Amino acid sequence: MIYLTELSLKTKAAIDATMTVDPLVASDLDYCLKTWMADKEGLACRPWRATTLRDGSRITGWRASPPVHNGTNAYLGHREFTVKRDQPVSFAGRFIAFRRNPRVTRDAAAGRADPALAYEDWLRERLIDVTPSVTIDSVAIDGFATRRVLRKISRERRDARVRQEAIPVVEATVAMTVLDPTGLEAWLLGGVGPQKAFGYGAFLPTVDARSGR
Repeated sequence: MIYLTELSLKTKAAIDATMTVDPLVASDLDYCLKTWMADKEGLACRPWRATTLRDGSRITGWRASPPVHNGTNAYLGHREFTVKRDQPVSFAGRFIAFRRNPRVTRDAAAGRADPALAYEDWLRERLIDVTPSVTIDSVAIDGFATRRVLRKISRERRDARVRQEAIPVVEATVAMTVLDPTGLEAWLLGGVGPQKAFGYGAFLPTVDARSGR
């Protein structure tokens, strides 16, 4: 059993937390939310994703243990997540599709005529990790875009450096049939791709057209 957890907070609270400890990156919301969760072990999710609503931010992600509210001024909700063998399930995810070698990190769609197919290929390669525990029934790329984000390239105490990076952000839905519930739960807790601390790589339950759930 794992726990699907929701945190809702004022976006200003995350920005203020980052201005206090890491002002160089306080204009990057993902960085701010990461910083806000950093000292809240009882609440923090990983992997997670965020959505913004007016002046608020909602974080939804996975935990291996039930969250514990520590008195912070944020809404907390959670539910136990369990599945059964042979159950059809679908998950929607947002991830960063990079290909890396020792010298270069590049967009997985670079040089490909069909970016959606390139991103699907990239995702299917990573779904190999969960295939002993599920049957992959379908993979759909729902959208993709390039985002510019701030990332630290030096963490030296006397020489902090931050640069802007372009990242390929991909949205996808994966439909599966469960073979081993424990293995699927472990995969959900692990997430997909890089920068999971910044709100990427979480696959969250969505409506499965085969079951209406």
